[in-house]
Amino acid sequence: MPTELQHQTPPPESGLSFAFNTDRILEVVAAVPQIVIGLLPRTCHRLLLRVIGKQNDEARGAEVFARSVVAMALALAIFFGLFLGAILILAAWAWTFPSLVRGLASVGIIGTDSGWLNLIPVASMVQAMYASILVYATGLFVKAPYQQFGRPFATLRGILWLREVIARITGLLCLLGFGLLPLSTLLMFLPIVMPEEAVLADTVTPARTAWQRFLRRLHAFLIGATMLVAILTFATQIVSWMGLKSSTYGGMTRTILGESISSRLPQALVDGWPFVMLLMYATDFLLLFGIGKVPLSYNFRNLRVRWITTLMTCIAFTVVVFLLILMSAFVDSVNRLTSNSGIPGNVFVLSEGSTDELFSTLGYGDTGKLELEVATTDQEGRPLKQIIAVKSSPGKGGQPPVRWCSKETYFVINQEIAKPTGDGPARRFVQLRGLDDGEIGGKVHDITLAKGEWFGREGAISIAGGVTAVPCVLGEGAASAFGADYGRKQLDIGDVFKIGDLDMVVVGIMKSAGRTFDSETWATNARVSKAFGKQAFTTIVLRVADENPETSQRSADFMAFHLTKNFTNPRVRAVPETRYYEDLAKSNSQLMFMVTVVAIIMALGGTIGVMLVMFAAIAQRIKDIGVMRVVGYKRWQILVSFMLESLAIALIGGLLGVFLILFVDGVATAYQGGLTITSNVSSGQGGGKTVVTKLSFGLDGFAGGMLFTLVMGRLGGLLPSVGAMRLGILESLR
Repeated sequence: MPTELQHQTPPPESGLSFAFNTDRILEVVAAVPQIVIGLLPRTCHRLLLRVIGKQNDEARGAEVFARSVVAMALALAIFFGLFLGAILILAAWAWTFPSLVRGLASVGIIGTDSGWLNLIPVASMVQAMYASILVYATGLFVKAPYQQFGRPFATLRGILWLREVIARITGLLCLLGFGLLPLSTLLMFLPIVMPEEAVLADTVTPARTAWQRFLRRLHAFLIGATMLVAILTFATQIVSWMGLKSSTYGGMTRTILGESISSRLPQALVDGWPFVMLLMYATDFLLLFGIGKVPLSYNFRNLRVRWITTLMTCIAFTVVVFLLILMSAFVDSVNRLTSNSGIPGNVFVLSEGSTDELFSTLGYGDTGKLELEVATTDQEGRPLKQIIAVKSSPGKGGQPPVRWCSKETYFVINQEIAKPTGDGPARRFVQLRGLDDGEIGGKVHDITLAKGEWFGREGAISIAGGVTAVPCVLGEGAASAFGADYGRKQLDIGDVFKIGDLDMVVVGIMKSAGRTFDSETWATNARVSKAFGKQAFTTIVLRVADENPETSQRSADFMAFHLTKNFTNPRVRAVPETRYYEDLAKSNSQLMFMVTVVAIIMALGGTIGVMLVMFAAIAQRIKDIGVMRVVGYKRWQILVSFMLESLAIALIGGLLGVFLILFVDGVATAYQGGLTITSNVSSGQGGGKTVVTKLSFGLDGFAGGMLFTLVMGRLGGLLPSVGAMRLGILESLR
C-alpha cells in the first residue's frame, strides 16, 4: 500500500476540547449569580452597567463567570445598604409617629382610642418586610432595560425581559385602577410620568438634570395627593351632612376591609361610599369644565356625527344599569324581608339537629314545660345578675297569666290552583302554620291584624249552607295570591277557599307586609295537624321577659343557650330568632355573589364597548389631534377632551337606565301595586320559605347604578384617551 494512503489525520487534541467545555460550564454556572441579581431591585441593576453592560458583549467563559460574581456581590452590597437606610427611616417613623397621633388626638382630629397607635411596626419581621418593600419601591423610578446588559449574561437579560413584561402588564392594570380616581387628580399626577407637561402653568422650564426631574415628580405627587384628599374630604363631609347611607354597601365594606379598619374610617365613607364617589366625580366634572380648553361643542359635534355607534353604546349602558338596579333591588328587598321577620327578644326552638322548621319534629313530651324554663347562667357558667324567664301577660277574666310561648306546626303543601290560567302553573306551594293560640302567636311575632279577629281554639265554625270550615287568618301576600285564583284583588273577611280537603274561612288579615309571614296562612293547630298528618309541633317561639331593647337580644342568647344545653325531654336546638332569619338570608349572599359576577361580566362588556367606540373615534380624528397640538393645545387637554366624551356616553346611558326603571316601577305600581318577585330563602341546607316580596328602589340602588356606569365609562375611555394624548404632532399629521 502506498505510503500516502497509510497516513491518517491525528485526532484533535484533548486540551482544546477541555478548554471549550470549561468555558461552557463556567457560563452555565454564571447563571446562578445572574438569577440572584435578576431578583434584586432595578436600583441595583442600574449601578452594575459598568461591570456587565453592553461593552462586555465579547466576554466568554471565566470572564463571564467572574463578572457575574462581582456584579452579584456589588448588587447585594447595594441592596443591604438600601435596606439599612430603609430600616433607619422606619425607626425614625416609629419614634415620631406616636407623638403625631397624640397631637392629632389632642386637637380632636382623631379619637384617643382610634387604634392608630397599633399600626406602628414593632415586630422585627414586620419592620424587615416594610424595609424590603421600600427598597424595591426605589426601583420604580429607575430604568434598567435588559438590552443595556451584555449578551453573554443571557440569564439576567431573560429575567429582566420577563420583569419588564410583567411590569408593563401591571402598569396597565394600575392605570385602569388609577382611572377610578377623579380625572383632575390624575392630571396633577401627570408630571410624575411626563415631567415636561404642566397643568397648573402655561409653560414649563425643561428639567435637564435627574435632580430637577425628581423634584418635579415629587411636587406633582404632593399636589395630586393634596387635591385627592381635599375632594375626598369635601364629598365625605357632604354625605355626612345629608345622612346618606346604605346598610348593603356598609356591610360589603366591613366584609372586605374588616371591622378593625372600618371602625377607624369615617362613617360616611363606610356606609355611604357610593354617594361619596358620585360627589367626588361631580366635583371633578366641575373642575374639568373650569380648566378644560377644548370647546365642548367639538365633542358634541363628533357624537352627533357618529350617532349610530353613540346610540348603540348608550343603549348598552341603559340595559346594564336597568338590570343592575333591578337585581340589587331584589337582593335588598329579600334582605330587608328576612331582617324584619326576627324579633330581638324571641327564641326559636327546633328539634335537636334541625336547621329549618320544615324538618323539625318536637315530640309533645314535656314541651309544655319549655315556657316555665328560666336561664340563670351565661355561656361561661357565670351567674346572671337577673334571671331570664319567658314573658307573661295578665289573663282575661281572672284567668292565670298567659305566657308568650307560641307552639306551632309548619307545613308546606303542594296545592292545586282553583282557577289556573291557560299559560300559568296548575299548582303552587302553600305555606300553612298551625298555632295553639292565634292571639298569642300574633303577640310573640309582633303581628297585628289589618282587619277581622284572631281565631280561637275551636276547630271549625259553621258557615252558610250548613258547611263547617276551619277559621284562619291570612298574610296580605297570601290573601292576594288566593284572591287572584278567583279573579279578585285579594280575599276578604268571610271568604271561603280550600287548602287540600279543608274548607278554610277567612276571619282576619294580618299586617304582615315586609315579613316572611306575609305569604302564610295561620289556622288552629289541632285541626290542620290532624288533616295533614303531622301530630307534633315543629316550632316553639318564646319571648323573654326583657323589655329593654338594648339587652333583649343578649337575654335571648342566654335563654337559647340554656334550653339547648339543659332541656332534655326532648332535646332541642334553640337559637335567637334574629339568628335564625340571618341563616335564612344565606341564600341571599349566594344570590348577591351571582349578581356580582353578572355585574362584572356586564361591566367588562360595557367597558370594552366604550373602549372600541373611543378607539374608532380617535382613529378617525388623528389629524384633528395633530392640528389641535399645532395650535397650542397640550397633551393633558387632549386627554380631558376625549375622557369627557367617553363619560358623556356613559352618563346619558346610565340616566336612561334610571328613568326606565322608574317608568316600569310606576306602571307596575299603577296597575299591580308594584313589582313583586317570588323567591325562596333558606339556610343553604334545604327547606326554607317561599316569599313574595315587593321590590323597593332606594336611593342607594340608583347611586350604585350610576356609579357603575361612570366607572365603566372612565375605564373604557382611559386607554384610548391616553393613546390620543401620547400621539406626536408629526405622527398625527403624517
